[in-house]
Amino acid sequence: MILPESIISKNGMVNWDKLMRYLVLSYLILLPISFLFLTKYAFILTFSLPLLPLLVIVFINKIGMIILLFISLLPIIQHNSYRGVDIGDFFINVHMVILFVIILIVFNNHLYTYSYKEKDSPTLIDKLIILLAIASILSLIFANSLDVNHTKRWLLFYTGIFETVSFFYIILFYLKRNENYSDKVIIAVLLSSFSSLIIAFIELREVGFSLVNIFLARMHIGFGYHNMNLYGINSAILIPMSFYALLSPRFKKFKILTIIILTINIVLAVLTMNRGTFLILGFQLILLSFIKEARKIVFGIIIIGIAGALYFSNLLLLYMQRFVGSSGGNQLMDMVDKSAQYRLDAWKTALKLLWIYPFGLGAGGFQYGWEKYGTDPTFYLGTPHQLFLSVGVDYGVLTMIVFIIFLFTSILYSNKMSKLGDTESSYQQKFITISLVSYVAYGMITVGELSHLSGFKYPNNGYTLVLLSLIAITSYNYSKKKFISSK
Repeated sequence: MILPESIISKNGMVNWDKLMRYLVLSYLILLPISFLFLTKYAFILTFSLPLLPLLVIVFINKIGMIILLFISLLPIIQHNSYRGVDIGDFFINVHMVILFVIILIVFNNHLYTYSYKEKDSPTLIDKLIILLAIASILSLIFANSLDVNHTKRWLLFYTGIFETVSFFYIILFYLKRNENYSDKVIIAVLLSSFSSLIIAFIELREVGFSLVNIFLARMHIGFGYHNMNLYGINSAILIPMSFYALLSPRFKKFKILTIIILTINIVLAVLTMNRGTFLILGFQLILLSFIKEARKIVFGIIIIGIAGALYFSNLLLLYMQRFVGSSGGNQLMDMVDKSAQYRLDAWKTALKLLWIYPFGLGAGGFQYGWEKYGTDPTFYLGTPHQLFLSVGVDYGVLTMIVFIIFLFTSILYSNKMSKLGDTESSYQQKFITISLVSYVAYGMITVGELSHLSGFKYPNNGYTLVLLSLIAITSYNYSKKKFISSK
């Protein structure tokens, strides 16, 4: 019997003889049935149904490429996350379905048959992320006794812990199967900038291409990440990787494309009107200037930035006002002042909550604590707007400590790798180190979550998936270098 899986091999090669026999046999069976019972749809059914199992087989055998496509389209997929099915306690959308299918296929067909070899022995990073997932379960148990939003709690745990940890191991798995997969992951991550640009055009067309309108709509637009703070996380990670692709000989044929991507990332970062993003961009340029090859690009960006600031003087004025606040009755600037004050209040409240609820309030539980202990319980704040405090309040002090160790171990390994010889992986790690440090710095002063639910229902964890993709590359490079050194 001719089965679809015997037609397309795991390396993607097609047995054309078997394919023709399979299609002819399928059409001979389906044609009379479809004409007898479904005359209106006979043509469509006859010629499309036999192709469906083939498409499924291709999807499964080429899942590594599907993952890369998923990464590159993340902003578009997340922008449409409000399209889904509300089934009461859970809201299932396109983003969750796609990622669930990827996880299911990879774990079912690959990971369960995969065993670590000596060169693939897990690093401390790999162990810490598992410990992170285990520790976070304590918050699920404890929060059952609290009057928190349990729907939001479970959704955020699923998207923030289960999805992201699974995605880390999926990327790591394909890195160990294909040595060139790291380049493909970085290309996919950078190509997501075009997806953000498409969403930026849609959102800015809706609110109007006006600086004031963009500022007022900051909480509702985010170029694929639902709000500007979340996009700031993403841009902090992507900009150093844009530099890497532009300077690395390995990406030479993508040079023009990378220049466009770098331009997109910087322009969108500036348009966020986000003080944290602006500060991190300056911080990154300082760090990048220590890399000799990057200095010309850094100086070019600074010169263009100064010229742009002079030309767009109203944008410069708005930025200056965002940093210094207002002294009069300017309603727009009063909002800015309140934003900074609420953030300070959120940090103080979060520290108090860590003491009162050491096991965490469950994912998304900060609002519950804010309404009990915050300075203005009637105001919806959502999160502590600080990376480590967010994780601590949601998942408990133990999880926060593991998360801190996980991030700083990743930075330590990446920095160590960047100094080990004149190799491509070492050069790659220089820029990954800057991305990881930028992520932590941004999270410390602005915002940071493992996953965010816009409108209580719509998951948004693309920035974490991008982050963990880079950390997976770091873990793989470190494991590979350790194995080579031990020989």
